[in-house]
Order: sequence, then C-alpha cells, then structure tokens
Amino acid sequence: MDISNIYNLDEELLEQYKEDPFPDNEARPGMKEFAQRFKIEITHLPTPYVMVLEGGYGVGKTYFITRFSEYLKKERFKGDTALKTVYINLWENDYVENPFSTITSQILYSLNPAKELQDSITKTAIQIVNNMLKFSVKNFLGAEIGNLLPNPKQDKEDLKNFKALLKKLVDKNDGKVVLIIDEIDRCRPDYAVKALETIKHFFDIEGIFVILATKLDFMNSICEAYYGHPNCEVNIGEGYIQKFVQSKKILNPVRSNDYLFIVQKLLNKDTLPVMKTMHQGY
Repeated sequence: MDISNIYNLDEELLEQYKEDPFPDNEARPGMKEFAQRFKIEITHLPTPYVMVLEGGYGVGKTYFITRFSEYLKKERFKGDTALKTVYINLWENDYVENPFSTITSQILYSLNPAKELQDSITKTAIQIVNNMLKFSVKNFLGAEIGNLLPNPKQDKEDLKNFKALLKKLVDKNDGKVVLIIDEIDRCRPDYAVKALETIKHFFDIEGIFVILATKLDFMNSICEAYYGHPNCEVNIGEGYIQKFVQSKKILNPVRSNDYLFIVQKLLNKDTLPVMKTMHQGY
C-alpha cells in the first residue's frame, strides 16, 4: 500500500495520521524535530510569503508535506496557535484548464467559511474565470470579436474584491493560512507556469503563507520549456523563479541509516511472530 500521500488513504487510516502525523515506527530519524523547527519558522515569518521545500524525486517531499499539513493543525508550541492548512496536489488537477479554479475551490473546501462569505468569494471567482475565458476566446477567434475584449477596469475591481474577501476569510482563521502546493514539477509546463503566476497575482495577500514542494532545477527546466529560452535560471538574482519565491528549505534525501532505522522499527519482537506465521502458511 502506498502511504506517501495520506490524503489518498481511506478515512480510517487518515484519521490515524491526523492524530499522530509522524508515528515513531514510521518516521525517519529527526523528522519530527525538522517539522517542529519548520513550524516555528512559518509561525514567525511575515506574509505574504512563498517558500520552496526543495528535494529531488524520491526524497519524500509528498510523504513529509502531507503529514506536515496535519502537524501544523495539531501542534502548538509556547502558546502559539495551530495553523490552518490547505493542501493541493496540483498534478492531480492539471486536467483543469485554469489553476485559479483549482486553488480557490480547495481553499473554500478546506476552510469551509460561512455560507454568505463562501457565496461572495465564489461569485467573484466565477467572474474572474469568465473574464479569463473571454480573453482566451478572443485570442482564438481573432481581435475582431470586440465584445469579447476584457474590461481592464472591471478586471482590476474583481481582483481587488477577490483579495479583500480572501483576506476576510484568512482573518477568520487566526490570521494565517498555509497553502501547500505539491507536485507542481510534475505538471505540464504551461499549467505549472500558470500556477506560479496565479499564486503571485491572486493569492499574494497578507496572511497566506505558500509552500511549494518542488525542486527549483526542475521548475527552471519547466519555465525554459514553456518560454523557449533560458530566462529562468535559479542561481541568479533576477531569474524568473525569484519573482515568485522568497526562500527555500532543503528536505534531505533518505540515507542508508534511515532505512536501517525503519527496518529495525518494523522488525521487532511483536511483528516477527506474525511474519513467521504468515511464512508457515504458504
């Protein structure tokens, strides 16, 4: 059974992880301590803020970040408050034309605002999506379709209203929400770039802390593939990615000692008799 993403497990198992996101018999050595330091850092950083949790394929970004999402809701240190989180696996939703719809819908689902506020945010979001569609249709059919031209004044007003309503929602959740975007580097290039730009333009508001679980080198390659030239270099101050990301945190790869620790936890005096019985049954 694949337990890398706890949100894909059945409800009973998910509830167990909500109660104990990093069980001792499963978590790598130092993972709880890393989560605690990360949580304290998030709590004290200003917003809006975008941080990359960086790691290559296979190091366990999804494994850590899905558990960390529940950890943030549960743990309190020295009188601080738990944090509301919104987890989005962007790769599972890149069939949707616009990442704005996916992110907004998941925020509303996770934070579950009162009906009046939810209706207001939904109405404004729909207007924004309609404006985006008008612009797409205009480009497809040609500039002569004058009535499909976007209205810059109305677009600006819709954006202002959307951000104000979202800020109101964030304020109702203790003033800070952690938006976790996972698997963006697995999305097709156009969708990944749109997601970055959507986060910057629509969710860059006080109270929202964004974590991108990705690898900056991969994001650089995605941007190059989309734009057709290397304007996204991550090691220079004016690179494309730097327009969206303020800092990064490294998730170290699994070491051989980590595997040994997990095996020793799994193979103990309680599990060995069970395994022996299973072996004798074949």
